[in-house]
Amino acid sequence: MAWSSEQLSALFSTFGEDVESNNITLSSVREKMKVMKHSVLSSLDERKIYDRLRSEVRRQCNDSQLDSLPVDADAAYDRVARMLKPQAELSDVTDSDSVVAPTTRQSVKDVFTKQDLEHLMKNCSHIAIGGAITDDRISGALNKSAAGRQLLDAFSVSQLKNRLKYERRKLSTRVACSSRLAT
Repeated sequence: MAWSSEQLSALFSTFGEDVESNNITLSSVREKMKVMKHSVLSSLDERKIYDRLRSEVRRQCNDSQLDSLPVDADAAYDRVARMLKPQAELSDVTDSDSVVAPTTRQSVKDVFTKQDLEHLMKNCSHIAIGGAITDDRISGALNKSAAGRQLLDAFSVSQLKNRLKYERRKLSTRVACSSRLAT
């Protein structure tokens, strides 16, 4: 909808203070429209007036943001000179507390050694083959030997449980592959 200049001037004279203070609500538009029964704006829907006022507020916000954008004061020469400065002169930047050294995270790959896996499968192979993989079954099976108790000390029960689930999947895929080859 195109707004006439007469409608726009009536809009700004009526709602100018609200636009400046960014205080536009549909209820405030309705209140002012009830008071102004014989205005140029009375033929317009309250929602259309509200939408136009909100767009004016957005336009003013965008204009004010464009005025306050930072300006790059560095010339190309300054950037090149800063790049070529020796590191000793830049020590104020590197001594800052905001500079954090990169972390060295080891991957979680190969958590269990081959020996750990041998002990785990020796003590818990019956669990990996079938039945429920529960904390009680794992703890009971591993507590029967010294190597099993060492595994319980070195790893959490949830780690051991996840490894047994993985071993069960490996066993089931081997059985499935060997049965396909036999047929």
